Amino acid sequence: MRIATSFIHQQANADIQRAQVDLFEAQRQAGSERKAADLKGYERDAVSLIAARGFHARAQSYIDAGAELENRLTTQDLALGQAAEAGQDLRMALTEALALEKGTELMSRVDLVFSQAVSSMNMTYAGRYVFSGISDDTPPVNVTTLAALEAAVTVDDIFDNATRKVTAEVDPRNRMEIAPLANDASRELFASLKRIKEFETANGPFNGPLTTAQRAFIEAELTTVVQVAKDLNGVQAENGGVQKRVEKLVNRQGEELDFYAGLVGGIERVDLAEVSTKIAQAQLQMEASARVYGILRDATLLNYLR
Repeated sequence: MRIATSFIHQQANADIQRAQVDLFEAQRQAGSERKAADLKGYERDAVSLIAARGFHARAQSYIDAGAELENRLTTQDLALGQAAEAGQDLRMALTEALALEKGTELMSRVDLVFSQAVSSMNMTYAGRYVFSGISDDTPPVNVTTLAALEAAVTVDDIFDNATRKVTAEVDPRNRMEIAPLANDASRELFASLKRIKEFETANGPFNGPLTTAQRAFIEAELTTVVQVAKDLNGVQAENGGVQKRVEKLVNRQGEELDFYAGLVGGIERVDLAEVSTKIAQAQLQMEASARVYGILRDATLLNYLR
């Protein structure tokens, strides 16, 4: 009798402990909404979970990089828009000088165009020069005055940008060039400004009615500047094309992120209704085991004889 009672007593105690473990685990699942606290708890699904988490993290990293790239491209768009505007301003300055038959304000407007062109090409994003290529710690245009532009042996001497463009990877299958080089984008604009300044130095200032030589020069230069302005608009449009491509790729990464999040969740997440049932069952089991344990604890021969 004593041996049998002792065995049942031990069994009841074990049942209580098991019910406590089951209750704790079910409550943990309810709180975290995850099936297991670590990878060991997922057993055969652990490998799939690791892979899904890895793909999810990679998709998130590309989205973060894409968002940063979109911000940079917006800055580039502003700079290229400013350069295109400079080209249009130069075209208008030459056109109006011809229409008014005088060049009194021409060089002051040319100087403004120069400053605008330098500012646009030396634009920075996050402290880096966006049109310097891989040498993005160096300003691509090294002159700051129209006189310095005129003094350069050739227009190419004013550019310090690298020959290699900056590239970025928006997803595993797409690496793209994300910015034009300053010399590619603005060489012809600066070349036109250099010719205008050199002509003024050689032939006298544009300070009144146009001379025959001045008019002939402006007419010839205007033909070139019309194309320069058109090309600068094209460079800005190309940047817009890159922006659209990046946006499309980021959206695709967002779709992949949602897909892998679903895979991870499918492995990790618990059915809360099922967990609630487990909690109720564990509580009932613990209560029942506790009652049995209590009864056995109080069961003595004296109580039996009574």
